[in-house]
Amino acid sequence: MRGGARSVPLSCSRAFTQALRYENCKSVKNYAPIALATLALALALLLGLAACYPWLQQWQARYETRVQLNGQAVDLALKYQDLDRIFTFLRPEEARQARQQIARLIAREKKPSPPGANAQDVDSGDSAKIINPIYQGQHALDGFFMALGQLQAQPQPLRIAHYGDSQIEGDRLTVFLRALFQQRFGGRGIGYVPMAEPATSQNFVQREHTNFVRYSVFHNKLKSGEYALGGCMWRLPKGTEQGYYAFELAKGVAYDQLKLMWGNAPTAWQLRVYLGNDSLLYTEELPAAAGFQLTQLRIPAGSRKLRLEILAPASPDLYGLLFDGNTGLTVDNYSIRGHAGNGLLEISSGFMQQQYARLNTKLVILQYGGNVVPYIDVEDFGWLEQANYNLIRKFRSLLPDASILVIGVGDAAYKNKEGELTTWPTVEKIRNAQKRAALRAGVAFWDLWRVMGGPGSIVAWAAHNPPLAGEDYAHLTWHGQRLIATALFQSLMHEYERFRQRLAATHTATHGPGTAPTMQARKPNLANQNHVNQ
Repeated sequence: MRGGARSVPLSCSRAFTQALRYENCKSVKNYAPIALATLALALALLLGLAACYPWLQQWQARYETRVQLNGQAVDLALKYQDLDRIFTFLRPEEARQARQQIARLIAREKKPSPPGANAQDVDSGDSAKIINPIYQGQHALDGFFMALGQLQAQPQPLRIAHYGDSQIEGDRLTVFLRALFQQRFGGRGIGYVPMAEPATSQNFVQREHTNFVRYSVFHNKLKSGEYALGGCMWRLPKGTEQGYYAFELAKGVAYDQLKLMWGNAPTAWQLRVYLGNDSLLYTEELPAAAGFQLTQLRIPAGSRKLRLEILAPASPDLYGLLFDGNTGLTVDNYSIRGHAGNGLLEISSGFMQQQYARLNTKLVILQYGGNVVPYIDVEDFGWLEQANYNLIRKFRSLLPDASILVIGVGDAAYKNKEGELTTWPTVEKIRNAQKRAALRAGVAFWDLWRVMGGPGSIVAWAAHNPPLAGEDYAHLTWHGQRLIATALFQSLMHEYERFRQRLAATHTATHGPGTAPTMQARKPNLANQNHVNQ
């Protein structure tokens, strides 16, 4: 009986299974033709797409990346990083010049040459030339060039003030420009060094200092506007009566004299100067004083490791140090990261005048724009043009005998919605605003964007080996900085030779043939050149 009881459900189970298999087979037989037809159609579509793929690529390029400009189809696709693709937006002659310029720069990087450069080595293309307009009867750079030709008669080092943002912070780029000038025209020293800055500098092996309170045209502003020329000032923390600044210079950095820049001391204070960390050289009592002050330190020649201690019941304002030669030329680096240049308008003009009166600055270089690039919602950059124009006018009133050079913004890229690297749409607008301001004011202009190669060039620079630009596609690397400094120096020397030719022609017309002006650049004194650390 137990066996019979088990056989009934087992038979039912087998019958159900067989029925299920039958229905499945029946179902497959019903839908098989449709499935086969669908598969055949899909395969046909895939084969068709494969056959038409080249044509679809061309159509996509025309549809998505080409626009009509001046009656020509211009390819805006920047996903291709080879130079031919990047420069297809240009007219044939402009594309040729752009390709030649970046090829020259990269070739020099692969096979570096000494920093000195001859005028004939300058690219003759428009992209590398400085626009040097005539203003009030002379070319914009004539004041600086005249001072260059009279270096032997200069009572103190001739100075170039290089203003900028994080692109030059920590003496970036400036260090190469300075070396080039000093090799050709002589000079020692690294010029201005701030009391404290967030960026490291290749001019120092190490640098330590008290946690000075920093005031700037951006943060922790001064009502008086009495900042250093770069827009910053430092004081001892409140309640602190002692602070220090200690450093060790990098190998090869040479100078003849060291000066402390300070001012507005409410009480008398004391300065102690140590050789190394603990060998006291001397103590100097400095008086309470208003305005800007400059104190030369009495240190042994060639001192590389020093410690300065400040003892004051109430902190004086501290502005920085000057590492100078006795003669020749130097380039001061005045930089603040995040700066667009307009902050310099907040520095008291009277206080700037006090500082410049103690210096011998004959050229001001203004290099800004990178921090404005991300403002893609801005349509009109007229405000930037006016701010640049006002800044130029300020420097012209402070230094009427000096020349001013505006460097336009360089290329910068970002990833668009499609994930492709492309030049920020604001770059050209910013460059145009800077150029208009410079030409309105009658000062020189150098188009860094064109020199780099125009739209998309930063992508090629970053892809180069070694990289010439960083992975942020905004800042230049050490190699890129050297290339740009070299290109700028060569462009300046090209204009300098043209100035000398004009001067000689004028002299000959006035005094007759057979005479020439005795304005000659100094031959390099290789024993006195600052070394650029590599």
